[in-house]
Amino acid sequence: MDHQSHTGGGDNFLTQGGPWFPGWLTIIASVLLLGAILHHLPCVIRGHGNRWFHLGHIAMSASMIYMYLNMSYRPPSSWGPTVARAQMWFFVATSALVLIYLISLLIRRRSFSILWFLLFAQQAGMVYMWLPMRSWSGLITALVTVWFLLEMLGWLTDAYRGYQITPGTTAITDTHAGTAVAAGRTGTAVTDTLADAAVSETRTGTAVIDAPDEAACGNPDGDTESDPGAIHVAPGWLDRATMAYMALSMAYMFLGMQEMRGFHL
Repeated sequence: MDHQSHTGGGDNFLTQGGPWFPGWLTIIASVLLLGAILHHLPCVIRGHGNRWFHLGHIAMSASMIYMYLNMSYRPPSSWGPTVARAQMWFFVATSALVLIYLISLLIRRRSFSILWFLLFAQQAGMVYMWLPMRSWSGLITALVTVWFLLEMLGWLTDAYRGYQITPGTTAITDTHAGTAVAAGRTGTAVTDTLADAAVSETRTGTAVIDAPDEAACGNPDGDTESDPGAIHVAPGWLDRATMAYMALSMAYMFLGMQEMRGFHL
């Protein structure tokens, strides 16, 4: 069984699609994902924050809209394999680009937001989602589903804001508090936080790493030129709720599709 709609439930526009993906649910899910796209667009258009980070989330949301609607409303039969294959390879490319970017930051000993790691996991998750379902594993799907549920909880509890991964040390630095929350390697890690500029400078050994804090994507004071690893995400409830819903939409899709296939290892 590959990616195609399942039209159990009669011809009713709002109920067709089976128990996991009735029409009304896929429409609501798609509208909310469209809202997520609109939420990320200002960060891309205005040029504040990191455009590529937000474009990655826009691509994920657009792909998920197609996936949700596809589960209830069958597209032209000729689209199926072509669209699925194209989206799978698209996210293979985006996953590779994010991974290469992270490796480049590690090589240059530049700190980066933990959100970049979450973006990589999201893009890789989309690759798995677009694989032919005969290639799916119930165990892998369960692990991926739990991952995105935990990511959702992290957004809802504001667990990610301010955390930077620093190459050359095991420390994860909280730039809000200006302290290292995990012990670094032998040596001293000193974090100076400028209260007004929300910019921290972390020194580990001989490495000097600029780590600007996250700020609203519409904030012109955000500086991603001096720190390419910075990501600007506003700490407000709407921003976190949007990101949490995106993670939830992926978890639900994985669970629903695996249930239709059967939970085989």
